[in-house]
Amino acid sequence: MTFWNHYTVRFHAVGQVYQRLINGVVQHDLNDKNPYAVADIIAVWIPAKVLDAIGDLEMNVYGKFPAVLVHDGKALPGRWVAPGPNALPQLVDLRGAPLALSPGQVYVEVLPQGGTLQSGKNIWSY
Repeated sequence: MTFWNHYTVRFHAVGQVYQRLINGVVQHDLNDKNPYAVADIIAVWIPAKVLDAIGDLEMNVYGKFPAVLVHDGKALPGRWVAPGPNALPQLVDLRGAPLALSPGQVYVEVLPQGGTLQSGKNIWSY
């Protein structure tokens, strides 16, 4: 996945889980050197407004947004539906049916408009 300002995130499949790398370095907690390992990855594109020279972003996270689920080695396009602060977001396919997630932890990667996701030969950008 690429964001803006040359920020790159990769997920590497290790067995049944994905490990997250930032600019080529495996990500882990400060006090735990074990790499993050998640069962599924959800990429969501949410329009953003740049607030300052540092690159802080403002996003309205409620609404319907394009999304891709990386699950069992496949990338499935869908929609992220987040109605508001008192309702859980849902991940649905392009017809509106819920997308099933694997048991385990899920990483939700929020990308601003223009960010890209590449999985094999497929590339998504919104």
